[in-house]
Amino acid sequence: MYMKERFLFLYFLLCILLLSCHSEQAEKKVDTEFNMSSKIEIKQCTPEMVENLTVLGQVWGFFKYYHPVVAKGSYNWDFELFRIIPVILKASSKEERNRLLYRWGQSLGKFSKMRTKQSYEGRVKLEPDLDWIMNKVELGEELSALLTDVRCAKRNGENQYVSFFQNVGNPDFSGEEAYVSLPVVDTGYRILALFRYWNMIEYFYPNRHLIGEDWHSILKEFVPLFINARDMDSYKLTSLLLIGRIHDTHSYLLNDPDTGSPGRMGIPGQMQFVENKLMVKEIGSSYSEVCLKPGDVIIEVNGEPVDSMITRLAPYYPASNNAAQLRNMASDLLKTNDSRLNIKFERDEIIREEIVPCVPWSRAKEEVFCYTPQNSSSFLTDNIGYIYFGTLKNKDIPAIMDKFKETRGLILDLRCYPPEFIVLFTLADYLLPEKKTFVQFSRGSILDPGLFTMTASTSVGRNNENYYKGKVVILVNEITQSRAEYTAMAFRTAPKVVVVGSTTAGADGDVSLICLPGNLQTWISGSGIYTPDGAETQRVGIIPDIEIMPTIKGVREGRDELIEKAIEIICN
Repeated sequence: MYMKERFLFLYFLLCILLLSCHSEQAEKKVDTEFNMSSKIEIKQCTPEMVENLTVLGQVWGFFKYYHPVVAKGSYNWDFELFRIIPVILKASSKEERNRLLYRWGQSLGKFSKMRTKQSYEGRVKLEPDLDWIMNKVELGEELSALLTDVRCAKRNGENQYVSFFQNVGNPDFSGEEAYVSLPVVDTGYRILALFRYWNMIEYFYPNRHLIGEDWHSILKEFVPLFINARDMDSYKLTSLLLIGRIHDTHSYLLNDPDTGSPGRMGIPGQMQFVENKLMVKEIGSSYSEVCLKPGDVIIEVNGEPVDSMITRLAPYYPASNNAAQLRNMASDLLKTNDSRLNIKFERDEIIREEIVPCVPWSRAKEEVFCYTPQNSSSFLTDNIGYIYFGTLKNKDIPAIMDKFKETRGLILDLRCYPPEFIVLFTLADYLLPEKKTFVQFSRGSILDPGLFTMTASTSVGRNNENYYKGKVVILVNEITQSRAEYTAMAFRTAPKVVVVGSTTAGADGDVSLICLPGNLQTWISGSGIYTPDGAETQRVGIIPDIEIMPTIKGVREGRDELIEKAIEIICN
């Protein structure tokens, strides 16, 4: 009897497990209806359509990050957008649109509301921008009330579409589908790209408050642009224009960086802006046909003044500030699809004009931008040490600091990108006599998307009586970006430090990858980075103590005027 009961129990248990598995499979059934096409086509975009789609974009993104049922992954939220767009496009009035959105929201499922207000650790840096959900004139009583209820929904801190990287805290958007093989001539997927990116910035970009214009107005502005971007090139350019509006030097199209500067040919020369003029910095050594040489100032390219080219192309070069934007544009201004360029330039106070032959752009980049890096350390004089962070390895720091320990001064050149993050903390141990706070962070929230709170500060250094006693000069310019800016912030806390140069790129913090339909990839600065007293660094950069910028005369003479100033500071 005992064996029979045991058998029946095991059989019953097996049935429950099978039913459970079947139920789970049914719940996770893959939605494939729109895998090949959104089935959405908009031939003519009216002002009413733009208004209705703008509101839909806001509501769709709000539900995506705030509604517990959507956050759980119970719906394919991209495909739900394709289902609701045709419904909203047929709305004959604002009132009907709002009723349709209300019913849609009601159909998503029930949820519990928080009984008490969510409490947070750390000081609030940025509040969610949700005043729009209270606009009953625009949304109507019912929809506004529903959105308010969703805002107060009980969330568990998890979301199908976003999480945060451990220890760092920047957003992880890897839950999003890139739709690699889908043709983006599909109108629905282009609208999805706009809505996805706009809401990622709205709720998880720590520097949203620094954009400098109304982000909600930008959504409305770009609705017709994305609808009318009917081929791949137009789609990429429109996406790049949108990306550029957040003004972040980390942001560009990673897998298609030449989108904003098309051209298969160019001159193997590295250009830079000096005294706000486009100057030739370097020419490829094997390029014997070129008549240009370092120090030449470019005035016109194919009859177009350089200033006009900058104005025309600037929107396609996302950057935190003007210095970083000009840095990124400089060499690209000499790209073309022709075999030759007509260049007007100034040399020795004489205006010249030449037809300059071009080479494939891949060769031009290889010839000029791929070079053997300089040594990480050297003596500039018998009593002044020099460290170049572009090639500095962490394992070499003890030996480097041992040979420099008795020098009068040390020059830290951060006009580059440090390849190893850890060098910051290792070298700081030699430069600081004690532990010092050098940076604060802000972090977003899945419980309350759009909220950013300040986290604990980070310190460098240690108690060290034998720290480096000489003067320290840090060199920075527009090339100093991200990790280099972070490193400069740390070393600035050391005694006898002077920062020399010009404003840096203004893009600090670990990057977060964003994928848009058609596998367009871009980054954002995913962490808010601030000085110990809470001052902004994004878009601002590291402000030098002494501003020194290269001059045309100095470049022509082959001098490094920042190093000259650093030596002068150490010797005085």
